[in-house]
Amino acid sequence: MESSLRLLDEADRCVKCGLCLPVCPTYRLARLEAESPRGRIALIQGLLQGGLARAPTLERHLDSCLGCRACEAACPSGVRYGSLIDGARTRLRLPRAVGRRALLALVSRPRWFATASMLARGLGLRRLAGRLPVRLGRWLRFVAPAAAPTPSGLAARPAGRERGRVGLFLGCVAREADAAVHRSAARLLAGLGYAVVCPDAQACCGAMHLHAGLPERAERLAAANRQAFSDLGLDAVVVSATGCATVMRGQAGGRVPPVVDLLSFLARADWSGLTARPGPTRVAVHLPCSARDAGLTVEDLAGLLGRIPGVEAVLLDPVLGCCGAAGTYLLHHPETADALREGVLEAIAASGAQVVVTANTGCAMHLRAGLAGRGLAIRVAHPVELLAEAFVGAPSSVP
Repeated sequence: MESSLRLLDEADRCVKCGLCLPVCPTYRLARLEAESPRGRIALIQGLLQGGLARAPTLERHLDSCLGCRACEAACPSGVRYGSLIDGARTRLRLPRAVGRRALLALVSRPRWFATASMLARGLGLRRLAGRLPVRLGRWLRFVAPAAAPTPSGLAARPAGRERGRVGLFLGCVAREADAAVHRSAARLLAGLGYAVVCPDAQACCGAMHLHAGLPERAERLAAANRQAFSDLGLDAVVVSATGCATVMRGQAGGRVPPVVDLLSFLARADWSGLTARPGPTRVAVHLPCSARDAGLTVEDLAGLLGRIPGVEAVLLDPVLGCCGAAGTYLLHHPETADALREGVLEAIAASGAQVVVTANTGCAMHLRAGLAGRGLAIRVAHPVELLAEAFVGAPSSVP
């Protein structure tokens, strides 16, 4: 936990210029100073200096931050706002709601989360989600996001010469929601000559815990992952979800190989020997907020999609900002999350795309639900799914 003095030193670097306001999603919606990075920093300063008492209103403003960190890119002083908001939530022990704490406890244990998902699917609760109150239906879709989870013991070996050996990180929610993504990643990596290892002992990445003010739990999960991926002779640990990759890149250490975003890894791979089938005509490209810190660039994405014959990639305007998913934010702040999603949905519909790709699990779930709610038959996929379909063929079955 960062000390109050260190948090204050960081907060004092903010000169209150206001350049962060236009890029802050919550400020653009509410037009309230307390819903901006500058306003939240002032609240943190008041709290730490003793000028402000802890109060529900203060907690609400700090809790409503998405953590997209668009403000950091706009800040001329280089204020580490992400560290500030996480540190403040740690000191306040936010969130305090029992349901949110229970969810974090559940995702901390992938087997528990998998069991809950299996029960929800087995009882047909997912099919009822659309007929239930919005909040309850959203929670059900989050707990049981796919028809089937990532297969246990997922692994792959190249048919020819082995170019390297990588670990594939599954995560917690992504283990359930991104089964097709993980299978596509394993098949494509094997096609490129990499042996894929997927250790059973891996845990949640801890991102949701870290951003909820629970760094000790996040560190315990990081330690479990370091143990799971160490001493396996790996060249890298690849992560398909940018939100997980962002946190894990900062947690790596000891005997663990470098943690790399999957698409960044593929962008630098040797593709010689593979030929592609034509793909969809037009693909809308959504760049998650976490892409920057995960090491994923627009150039990487464009280069990879450009390998598929016939694909015209249309980058959604970055000015649209965060789609509103932000981990579990879409569950706890559904009205704000849906309002932020509207502009992105409009841009996808206007693009004329058959498919929209995104590299973040939460963004994919949020956009998929929004497009379905509008009656738009636009597929939401991870870029690796299109790449695998083009270069190594469609899988025998897709969850």
